[in-house]
Amino acid sequence: MLELSSFSFIFLFLEYFVGALAVIFTTVLTIYRLKVNYVSVSLAMFGISIAVWDVLVFLHRTAGTYEFSLQMFKIIGIIHPFILGFFFLTFLNIWKPRMLNVIGLIPSVFGSILYAMFVEYRMSWGNFGWSYQTIIDPQANFIITFFTPIYMASILIVLFFLWLKAATKSLKRKILYILVSFIVFQAVGVTVTNIILMQSDPNFPPLGGLFYLATFTIIYY
Repeated sequence: MLELSSFSFIFLFLEYFVGALAVIFTTVLTIYRLKVNYVSVSLAMFGISIAVWDVLVFLHRTAGTYEFSLQMFKIIGIIHPFILGFFFLTFLNIWKPRMLNVIGLIPSVFGSILYAMFVEYRMSWGNFGWSYQTIIDPQANFIITFFTPIYMASILIVLFFLWLKAATKSLKRKILYILVSFIVFQAVGVTVTNIILMQSDPNFPPLGGLFYLATFTIIYY
């Protein structure tokens, strides 16, 4: 277990626990300012999913035992697909608020089921507490590795299309911010650090919490 006074623990505490509190505060402020509507509800769900993910990752990283860290990450695997789903839903509602937009959550539901049923994890100890490696069932490996990039590419294409078709300069600017943040923090940032670097080196510093906080902050703005 990490020492409470160590740099690694403080880094994780600030990134994940304090980051979760910042997201929750901003979510409450959003509801207060925008009242209850399609945009505020979808942004709130996006924020809640990030905050829950942050807390679970903090518990996983700082767990006192291998078994507890593993159990936390199994829950993380089930929740994680909904972060991208609620991100998709949020900018769809910014473009045109309507109930039909919830179909954007369908890939997240399937992804959550796949990770719950066909993905296992192996924990390893590093400089920042417990890290992980994914062990994907061969039957699901093709589906996950093939359709995840397609889903992310679909989000990019839709965002780019909405940016081109935006009726006002203000809306065009908002969608451009979301498009750039998705490319920098999600398509590149999370993918490179979580899927490539952290899988090969358990000592690599986790940055996913910072990327999600940055994405949420830009959408809130």
